[in-house]
Amino acid sequence: MPRKGTMKAELLEMREQLNASKAKRTAGTTSKSTKKHTRTRKSAPSPAGSEAAKTASDDIHTQLQDIVDGLCKEFKNANPVVLLAAFGLGILIGRLLPR
Repeated sequence: MPRKGTMKAELLEMREQLNASKAKRTAGTTSKSTKKHTRTRKSAPSPAGSEAAKTASDDIHTQLQDIVDGLCKEFKNANPVVLLAAFGLGILIGRLLPR
């Protein structure tokens, strides 16, 4: 069992560490707040970058559309009893799993 003197020393050391970390945190937040006010406005994106973003967006859109179309076909061709069983199983598993 530790002696009282060592526990007091540990407690004082922990308090010093806590105060030091608080001082660092407050110094960090004040420097961050001054940085917010000194930021300059970013320049407009280049046209080449916006074209690349547009083509990527179009590509993602077509891929998502293909996925949705495939799912629609699968649901139309699936047996309704199987779909109801899968839905019921999902509800049962969701109820049994802890939150």
